[in-house]
Amino acid sequence: MNIEKDLVKDGIIVTEKIDTDIILKITKSISKKIVETFPNFGLNTDDIFSKLFSLNMYKANMPEGMAEANYCYKNSSIYFNSHIANEDLEEFAIHECLHFLQEVKDENNNILYCEDQTTFETYCKNNNLKYTWKETNENYIN
Repeated sequence: MNIEKDLVKDGIIVTEKIDTDIILKITKSISKKIVETFPNFGLNTDDIFSKLFSLNMYKANMPEGMAEANYCYKNSSIYFNSHIANEDLEEFAIHECLHFLQEVKDENNNILYCEDQTTFETYCKNNNLKYTWKETNENYIN
């Protein structure tokens, strides 16, 4: 099943790709905030930025009750509810960017680890993979 079909199945209908200049602004700011938040971790703003800037970001119509932003590990993209103003996207992007940064994929883009246990276990089950789960507290991101 392709990504678009998966999104539609979940009620996510893409309305537009977010402009590169907006993505640039969001990812620069978030990179800086992450490094400032964890000063003793030896993080580099430029390294984090280069990873985050590779994300695709879209606005989409989403079903009522769904989170305002959702990270999709299958295509390394963030989907924002279409009613969110561009100047407010960063507020919702921070959490989703952390999901992306915590994810580990192999050279074939197969997910080896992510912090969302249900997603990880489902991926492994669907691909007949054995897995080891290292739980990361979702609330730590919040």
